[in-house]
Amino acid sequence: MATPMSNDGEDAMAREVTPVLPVTRTPAEALHDVYEIARCVDHICKTNARQIALQFPDNLLPDAASVTQAIVSLCRERSSGDGDEAGGSDGIPERRVFVLADTSYGSCCVDETAAEHAGADLIIHYGRSCLSLTSRVPVLLVFGRQPIDVDACARALAKHSEAHDSTCVFYDVEWAFCIDRLRECCAGLGKVHFSKLQTRRVEASLPRPSCASGGCRETATTTAQVADPPAAHTQENTADSDAATAAADAASTTPASHRFGRVVEGIDGGEPTEADTVFFIGSTASNTLRNLMVTFNKSQFFTFDPATSAYRQETLNVSRMLMKRYFLMSKAKEAQAVGVLVGTLGVRGYLSSIKEIKAMLRAAGKQAYTFSVGKLNAAKLANFAEVDVFVLVACPENTLIDAQDLYRPVVTPHELLYACDPERTWTGDYETDFRALLPGMAAAAGREHDPEAEPEFSLVSGSYITRQDAPDVTVSSAVAVRNTETTIATLPAARHLQARTFSGLEQKLGETPVVDAVQGRRGIAAGYANEPDESGEPADHQ
Repeated sequence: MATPMSNDGEDAMAREVTPVLPVTRTPAEALHDVYEIARCVDHICKTNARQIALQFPDNLLPDAASVTQAIVSLCRERSSGDGDEAGGSDGIPERRVFVLADTSYGSCCVDETAAEHAGADLIIHYGRSCLSLTSRVPVLLVFGRQPIDVDACARALAKHSEAHDSTCVFYDVEWAFCIDRLRECCAGLGKVHFSKLQTRRVEASLPRPSCASGGCRETATTTAQVADPPAAHTQENTADSDAATAAADAASTTPASHRFGRVVEGIDGGEPTEADTVFFIGSTASNTLRNLMVTFNKSQFFTFDPATSAYRQETLNVSRMLMKRYFLMSKAKEAQAVGVLVGTLGVRGYLSSIKEIKAMLRAAGKQAYTFSVGKLNAAKLANFAEVDVFVLVACPENTLIDAQDLYRPVVTPHELLYACDPERTWTGDYETDFRALLPGMAAAAGREHDPEAEPEFSLVSGSYITRQDAPDVTVSSAVAVRNTETTIATLPAARHLQARTFSGLEQKLGETPVVDAVQGRRGIAAGYANEPDESGEPADHQ
């Protein structure tokens, strides 16, 4: 009789696996409208792109093959009509449309790195977007058209405006297509201010690759101006050379009126104040809603969920959330070894931010270590036990994470700035865009330390914190003689490694005696050959 331990696993291999989530596909008759196929092809033809990368979030992947086929078919129709492309005649390569694999980080960010590996000269990003500027590859953002009852939303907004003096309307990008109609329905309402998605018109000088290099775009540099359609937005930016990137990053700090790629029309400063209420159109679990509530934490928030047409006031305790973030900031203030987690490779300014963070940590007497681990999980970060706290450099949509199941706290650049700069006082104002913190981090990095400053009492550990200068470790390729009497630098990670009882496998060459190889156990775990059977004699399981 077979037992669970002796089962060969055939039943598990033959078992039919059913998906946990239902696979939903867009109907064929609505595909061109939802994914704006005509607009995508118009932009491809206008820019003369030859290598087109399509990026989909997980919930839209079932439509990836249909969208790709529709774009390829329409491109061939346009090209054959214009005589541009006939099976690669006249040395002009045929357009290649492909789908990017799973993103290394959040799906709201443009995966420029994967697209560059495939030689793409245009990325079409579908679905939700954090509206972060890119730096190397031209991007076309297509938000799609999620279902919504515009009339029900207009009624909810009218009811809301009757009870409140001033209202700012924000929305997730999937419902940007209906805002013009909603604005018309609410034209008679008083003091209702709609936010507008900022397409950030950028004049770019992008070198066009020649036909011999796989593309056939114009070799001369051209000046591109970003269009402003209701549901598709384009960003073309300068190439990411070392000198140009530093200048672009320094000038790319997000102004206060352009938070999260949005600006409120008709209000001074372009953002809500304490006297304004916020009417948000989108899911109550949206990261955009969470960022808005944390940033504009003095305003009351009301939501309209398009999936259920439900209107309600949000009851999220922002004060409690900020208290939790303050606790994490206090933990970062005590940390000696800080891990800088790279959470994006496509948002413009991330390299400058990492550089400023490391300089700020050194000025605060902390040691910085940079990690690029892709999507975060507890198993990855647990490998770095010597790190006291991590700081995540990511887009505003992904910078706030719940670190309850992680081995070490994960803070934001905003919290780290307050932890490293003694001149700053926690006021409750919050910023999730790391580019807006660049001036503050540069000032904190350049501030000199007062050696006679009094220790600060920590409410977390109940002890006094004394700032210590970080060891000056310079990277050099020169050979240095190492002995037991000379110490080059003392690092927190090195001290942690020395305190470990197990620091890794040791070869011990020449110290281990050589023995003959012997045969080990035979059989399976249910009964090895040298185990006794019911009679007490060793069983012979071959």
